[in-house]
Order: sequence, then structure tokens, then C-alpha cells
Amino acid sequence: MHRAKRNPARVVRLISMLTEKPEKRGQNMSLQSRIETKLNAAFSPERLIVVNESHLHAGHHPDIDGTGETHMRVRIVSSAFTGMTRIARHRAINDVLKEEIDAGLHALALEPAVPGETTRW
Repeated sequence: MHRAKRNPARVVRLISMLTEKPEKRGQNMSLQSRIETKLNAAFSPERLIVVNESHLHAGHHPDIDGTGETHMRVRIVSSAFTGMTRIARHRAINDVLKEEIDAGLHALALEPAVPGETTRW
């Protein structure tokens, strides 16, 4: 039986990934992926779509050239929103994404709904 040679650098990298704190692991994820992960964990949605709309806003601000992840749209259907007003749903999502907003997310469009509610998407 042939055994592959181990690459010591790869082994060290794998060990560090496995022992890394969960909050640090997310730093390598895209903003869109972090948003999806957090919303899935917080609301267990039936449907979740996170759209990067940054390219639509190039030139609206001197620091925004349309690249990157500055403008996001969240479309989410979850029974967790049952009984909540529209503003309460928005606040709940903003609370979950506070870290991303504080870190410089420029715009966040929210379209929360409960199952069975009419959506435009």
C-alpha cells in the first residue's frame, strides 16, 4: 500500500483551522456568507436570499466604486416573525447583523415575511 507523504505546512494549517475559535473562522467568509449563516442560525428560515447589490450603487458615494460588499438585500421567510410588526422584524434582523452594520455595511434592504404572506419576489 502506498502512503502519501504528509505536507507539514498543510497539517499545521488544518490543525489551526480545527482549533480556531468559531468567531475567528467567520473572518475569512464573505460578508454575504456571514449574513446567510447568521440569519439561518437566528431565524431558521423557510426561504432566505441574500443579494449583493453593490454594483448597482457605484458612484453614489466617493468611497463606493461598485465592487465589494457594501449594499445587501435580504429576502427572508420565517415563522419566527409571526406576530411581529414590520418594524419589529427589521429590528430583529438588524440586531442579528449588528456586527456587520457596525463594521461598515453601507446599506441593508430588508424584506422579511412569514410563511403564507405575499411577497414581491
